[in-house]
Order: sequence, then structure tokens, then C-alpha cells
Amino acid sequence: MMRLGVSNLAWTPEQAGDAYALLQRLGVRGLEIAPSLLFADLETPLHADAGHCQAARDEAGTHGLQLCSMQSALFGLSDARLFESPGERANFVRGMEEAIGLAGRLGIPTVVLGSPKNRIMPGTMSPEEAEQIWREAFTCLAAAAETAGTRIALEPNPDAYGTNFCTRLDETLSVAERVGHPAFGVNLDLGALLLNDELSGLRGVLDGRITRVFHAHVSTPYLKPVSPEAESIGSFVETLSMLGYEGWLSIEMVNVFSDVAAAIAECQNALARSEAGAG
Repeated sequence: MMRLGVSNLAWTPEQAGDAYALLQRLGVRGLEIAPSLLFADLETPLHADAGHCQAARDEAGTHGLQLCSMQSALFGLSDARLFESPGERANFVRGMEEAIGLAGRLGIPTVVLGSPKNRIMPGTMSPEEAEQIWREAFTCLAAAAETAGTRIALEPNPDAYGTNFCTRLDETLSVAERVGHPAFGVNLDLGALLLNDELSGLRGVLDGRITRVFHAHVSTPYLKPVSPEAESIGSFVETLSMLGYEGWLSIEMVNVFSDVAAAIAECQNALARSEAGAG
């Protein structure tokens, strides 16, 4: 059975207390976090120590919330680019390793790797050279994630988000399969599927590969409010249910706290319909 969460991108740090109370009141159990928002008072959020992490977990826990995933891991990091100079590549890996370490301290099961601008391939780079780079980096990060007790979910980011690597779901699944590590999979993002016109073919692409899906986002293109996308949400949830996905489903919107309740209601309705259909 899928479990519903909400990303803290939907509210400001000052609204967090009200947001947690709203999620509890509406029966939501998952909280996805961007470190820069969870630890907005820290100069380097990825370095939050055990004390800060325990306090964050306790605050969420008092509202019945579990930290279910992390996103925006590389937010604010400069010169951290996977396919550029060796130094920038090392910064990319180091930044992800710090995010993985933070996920371990917070008890977060999945780190979503989006960060489209940090993974642009130069036009002069061959596919063979790019594969050598991402294989080495992702294998290293997967091993670090496994050691920390978490996993990495690579997210397809469409061309419209400013990248040219893993822009579509099938390509992203193929990368995860080539990495071939149990701690490296993919994140499904509804907004990306809509931008790429991939939603109608989702079942075919995922057939036999659902175990590589570690997390899923209910989102719209450019992270606008999700409630107007009722039909797409229903199709997305139904497909995941039919394929046997039983992980977290996080609502992802940016700074629209007033729309959170409507988004939760829409997702809960879609989940109820999928469960009734399965029964």
C-alpha cells in the first residue's frame, strides 16, 4: 500500500509548525525534506549534527510524521557539476556524500537526486565518456548510501528544467540498471512525466522494473499546485497501484501552503479509488 507524504518545499520555515499540524490533522504520515528548509537557521544545513537531527525528528514525530525522503540535496552548492572538470566532479560527489550522511543521521530512507543544472553534459562529450563518469560516481555514491542505511533515487529531469542527462524515464531506468546496485534506483515525478508526455505509456515502461522505483512525487510542471491535475493524479496512482508499488508518494509544490490541504485531499481520493479498485 502506498503511503502519502508532503514535501516541505510547500511552505516557508516559519510556517513549518502550522504545516506539521495540518498534515497530522489530515492523516498524512510522511514528510519529505529539503535540508536548506529543515535547517534554515544553519549556515551549512548538510552538516547538521546528531543533536540537530534528533530535534528535527522529534518535532516531526510529535505530529505523527516520519521523514520519508530528501530532495534538493545540492541546493546552494557552487561548482558541483558531474560532467565538468575533475574538481567540479569531486564537489558533486562530495556534496552528495554529505547529503547521504545527513540522510543517515535523520533516518531518511531515500535521497532523491534531481539537481538538473548540476548534471549537464557538455556538447563535446561522447556518450562513452559520459557513461564512464556517471558509472564511477553513481557506484561510489550507491555504496556510500548503503553504508549510511539509505538509497539514491535518480530523477528524470526534462529538457525544460535545464539539463540533458536522464531527461526521460526510460533513460533514467537504464542508467539505474547499468549501475546495478541495490541502493541506486529512480524517482518517479508526475510533473516530469507530464512535460515529457510519458504518462500514458508509464505502465509499459515500468513493466518488470517497478523494483527500481524507490520513491514517487505527485507534482505538476514547474512545481505549481497539484490539485487541478486530478485526472493525471488518478492515472498516476492507478498505474503505480497496478504495478505493485508500495513506497512513499510525496506531494511536491513550491511555497504554496494555502494549496496543501486541497492537494492532500486530491491524493487521498486517488489512493482510496486505487485501493477500492484493487479490492
